[in-house]
Amino acid sequence: MAAKRVTRTAFARRALSLCFFPLLTVGLGNAILLRLPQARETLEAVQSFDSGAFLYDGPYWYFLMALAYWAFAAWYCSRIMLGKRFPLDDIGNCVSPRFAAALVCWLPRVLGLMSCVPMTLYFAFNPPGTGSGIGVDTGAGASLQARLYWLPLAILSCAFLAFVVLRKRLFGVSGWEHRPGWAYPRFDKLGALPVVLMAAMVAVSWLLLLSVLLGKADAARAIGSPALLLAALAGWTLFGSIALMYIPKSRGWPALTLLPFLLALGASFNNENHLVAQAAAPAPSAERSSPDQLIPDFRAWKAKHDAARPGQPVYLVASAGGASRAAYWTGLVLWELENFARASGRSFAPNIYAMSGVSGGSLGLAAFAGALASQPGRRDGPLPRAMLDFLGQDFLAPAIGYMLYPDALARFSVLPCTACDRSRGLEESWAEDWRRLMPDDPAHDWFQRKLPSLKDGQDGLPHLILNAASVSDGKRVVQSNLDFLPPEAYDLLDKRLDTSRLTLAGAVHNSARFPYISPGGLVYTRSPKAEWDYLVDGGYFENSGVATINAILNRLRAEPGLLKAEDRIVVIVIENDPVWEHEWLCKGDKDNICKHDATDDAARQADASSACPAAAKTPVLAEVTIPPLALYKSRNARAHAAEAEAIRILGGCSARRVVELRYPKVEGEKEPPMSWFLNAGSRRIMEKKLGADGPDASQKAYLAFREQWQRMRSYIAPPAPAN
Repeated sequence: MAAKRVTRTAFARRALSLCFFPLLTVGLGNAILLRLPQARETLEAVQSFDSGAFLYDGPYWYFLMALAYWAFAAWYCSRIMLGKRFPLDDIGNCVSPRFAAALVCWLPRVLGLMSCVPMTLYFAFNPPGTGSGIGVDTGAGASLQARLYWLPLAILSCAFLAFVVLRKRLFGVSGWEHRPGWAYPRFDKLGALPVVLMAAMVAVSWLLLLSVLLGKADAARAIGSPALLLAALAGWTLFGSIALMYIPKSRGWPALTLLPFLLALGASFNNENHLVAQAAAPAPSAERSSPDQLIPDFRAWKAKHDAARPGQPVYLVASAGGASRAAYWTGLVLWELENFARASGRSFAPNIYAMSGVSGGSLGLAAFAGALASQPGRRDGPLPRAMLDFLGQDFLAPAIGYMLYPDALARFSVLPCTACDRSRGLEESWAEDWRRLMPDDPAHDWFQRKLPSLKDGQDGLPHLILNAASVSDGKRVVQSNLDFLPPEAYDLLDKRLDTSRLTLAGAVHNSARFPYISPGGLVYTRSPKAEWDYLVDGGYFENSGVATINAILNRLRAEPGLLKAEDRIVVIVIENDPVWEHEWLCKGDKDNICKHDATDDAARQADASSACPAAAKTPVLAEVTIPPLALYKSRNARAHAAEAEAIRILGGCSARRVVELRYPKVEGEKEPPMSWFLNAGSRRIMEKKLGADGPDASQKAYLAFREQWQRMRSYIAPPAPAN
């Protein structure tokens, strides 16, 4: 008996509902990979030629295979869902057989093509070395590679189209028949071959899961973030279409589309696996004995400083959040300054009393301190470049691998799986990468050390203060090897908290827990053991780290006789958000409400005396997106307020005691994204900012940075007086 006849609109709507999961994953994958700057950064890395020609580039071919797998899954699952005769047939028989046959034939094909064609076009129109900032070799060989790089993707797209159009019968499906009254062939039961095919597709997902769990960062990086994402989308397409729709509908049940959400909701009450400082053996020494030893500690440190380096400044360093962009910029700036000091026969790092970081800035500061610890007592050569090599590693792939595979599966477990915690993707990769890059170094275990013991035997190291935030009340949570607690803040190493296992890698990650790549972390009290609070990225409180520096300044200045009139305290602010000139607090026209440099095209076309060019675009779905956008932007606003307060505390702009090392925005230049991965081109662009052959001198933001950079160098090695 033929199904009830329905209109074209109703038939199309029902067909789309049967293809819900292919539609969802195809749209989601393209939106993520082609719209998010962080994802495009990984695609550009797939395009890079650092490892040679693409014919021998493993991640490129893994990406190509994952793309083919994703396209096939979208097409195959759609075709199966549209071709099955379910007991309760909710697609109906269209009043226009021709329309129905065309839709059922081409909808799966279009979904498959939409999985690979947009990627092909992206690679074709964004080849390496054509202004994307990748910075590869531009010689004849590289130019030829750049022109051919997209060709395998184009071949894949054409081969896929030829396969789905020219095949003689649907691959792996038997029993299709064209019954009277139906516009297109359908089937009642899947044959053995499609079952084997789907089992193989399931096996791919489990193989990737085991690869991430057992191979960890090495496996995730070898595969690459884009391939991991595409393979996960293909797996979700298969699971959603077959397990949640095909199987229940074949038994006359409704689709179970909401079941995973309900299972995850129910399991969430008992499966928390994102725990802070619970992985290692307890370390009784790693706890705070006294809440505040700032004054006696600084007094003792300053006495040694004044005796060894009289007249030299005391530095306090603050580094803002921004994932690997912040980490690399922070490490690069401090590495260059320290090597400049050593080459000049002067001191920089020994004059740093404390460093306060947030998120990726914390990682950069921790790596700099580790590089100093790797050369105890040595100042006869430059700091090892291995520190920058470490900060330039791909930390996104391990995090993505854990998030999409073991940790995603753990959301449906009624018991917590601590081995599946995606925090391990970052923390373990930091510890292992550092050990590999410095295998015979005294500080080879730097990121595995307990935070309070970092300065043991090395009094010359700066104090590290890593800032996180509390979820329950939004207050600052401080992690430090300095016994100091700012006002209205929590000390994570308080002896009442179960944090004696906290390693440096764990502390850095607590400062960088910015959802959703990194989860919020649960902290327990020690006795009795109970949930205390969740930790998130310190930028939720204040993103620059300067608020903690201000608390130190206020305490030092309030202590009678501690600071002399001739003492110079200099605060170094390291910001990684690309900014125009007006963002420098002691530079530019503060009365100009126009948010552009004069070098900006829109600003040049505007009459500065009467009009401003548009400073911001109207957000999409403004009613929905404005609140979270404003909350996100407030992190930088609070950071600027803290930086302005530091300038005020130290005597204003005229005192020149705050050095603003902000990342300058340059017209026409690619901006490094805020991500846990920077490709080689982005790193080269950042390094160029500190070199002699930097951007054009007409770029006002770059000139503002160079002015501050030269000032900082003059503090380290004052120029000789003119004769």
